[in-house]
Amino acid sequence: MRFNFLTSSSKLQHTAACLMQGLHQLGHEINTNHRPAIVTCNGIYPPFSDVIPSYVQEVDQFKDGLIIADISEGISNNQSAGAARLNELNKLSEIRNFVLINMNDSVNFHSYPPQAHVFHGHYNSLLPRKGKTYPMGFGLSDEIITFAKNSINHKPRKLSFVHNFRPSERQGVRQTLMLSLLPNLEKYFNIDTSFTQPADYPNQLISNQAVFCYGGNLYTDIRLNSKLAASSGSEIFDFAVRSNTNREAVVFRFDSWRLYEAALFGAAPITLHFEKYGLETGANPRPWIEYIPVEFDKIESLPLEIASRLKEDPDFLIKVGQNARRWVLDNHSPVATAQRFIRKVQELKLI
Repeated sequence: MRFNFLTSSSKLQHTAACLMQGLHQLGHEINTNHRPAIVTCNGIYPPFSDVIPSYVQEVDQFKDGLIIADISEGISNNQSAGAARLNELNKLSEIRNFVLINMNDSVNFHSYPPQAHVFHGHYNSLLPRKGKTYPMGFGLSDEIITFAKNSINHKPRKLSFVHNFRPSERQGVRQTLMLSLLPNLEKYFNIDTSFTQPADYPNQLISNQAVFCYGGNLYTDIRLNSKLAASSGSEIFDFAVRSNTNREAVVFRFDSWRLYEAALFGAAPITLHFEKYGLETGANPRPWIEYIPVEFDKIESLPLEIASRLKEDPDFLIKVGQNARRWVLDNHSPVATAQRFIRKVQELKLI
């Protein structure tokens, strides 16, 4: 099959590039209107970081095959250029099958044409966008998989939890857990809060038993406040469902490279309970088997639960890390991501 990647420039987002890698490995043809020169990624080893492969063919016109439009860069409800581009895609949909990929941090507040099929990051099933939307995780590149395979050693891991987040904006989940979870965990475990340079980060993942991977922005349904909703653009709050009470909150902007990288290097990821908080990656890990689940209403008991499991089995966290590595390779490698993507577009009868 032929897959055509449409971008507004030679800049390509990490997940779209990983999808290219996976589709190629499955034997499919990859065309693009712009040969990628930059892959936007904060991960350890971005896709195409060594060389742009020759199998990514730049063409003037997409003659046939599914069109995959990467709109992760530059689409916003408040940008006329973004609106114009969506309108262009809307017209294109009348004559061609296409899907959108949007991994933008603000994706939960983006609206789309009614007929558009959108694969996007930070998907929350408790308050999903209106329309035909499907979860997509950040995933792994071929490059980091090879790098990890050559880097992992069998030296003993320290019973230490890595907490090396650099301060950033819109990270209410991390900040809340800094004030609540960390003080509780520090009563029982060593917490490594040292910053590292990017080149040293893999060493942290290899030498410690667990890594904090949570992130996200807390959001309450503003439509419950009639005055505030009336003063804002209604399209921003165009969710498929509505919160029932003013005590419901959801987590947006939760996904990151950190989860997949920690798992790949065999460190037990510590992150929010996916199912409880509606967080969807397309293939979630299992709590207490492939990650340590954090629940806001169990902050005080979580350290005791981890300590109890370690008392029963001193290798508990090491085994979770090993399970996490198998999970991420089985579900979020480029090939696994591409296989899941193909199954979905076939189900939607787009190919």
